[in-house]
Amino acid sequence: MDFDWLQWLAMVVTVGAAWFTASSQQDRRLMGFWAFLASNALWGWWALQHAAWGLLVLQLALAAMNIRGARRNAEHRIIQFDVALRGLAVERLNLEFHDA
Repeated sequence: MDFDWLQWLAMVVTVGAAWFTASSQQDRRLMGFWAFLASNALWGWWALQHAAWGLLVLQLALAAMNIRGARRNAEHRIIQFDVALRGLAVERLNLEFHDA
């Protein structure tokens, strides 16, 4: 079976992933990391079909870095949520203190 079309799909997904990863919005960056992982899988599949072992190893390494980036982006989101909750708790304590 001819999988040459797969390289074009992988290229489009990779360009879209780069676009989202460069976003200033955290949700879009996270979506970009997931899209990069999809592109790593597509390029890996293409590499297997064409015995392009160097490309396959590259995609495995890039996938590991994309997993790391997705985790760090998600952890940053959790930290921001925690800070926001703490800020709300401090505001509530201040209001209760002033009302008393």
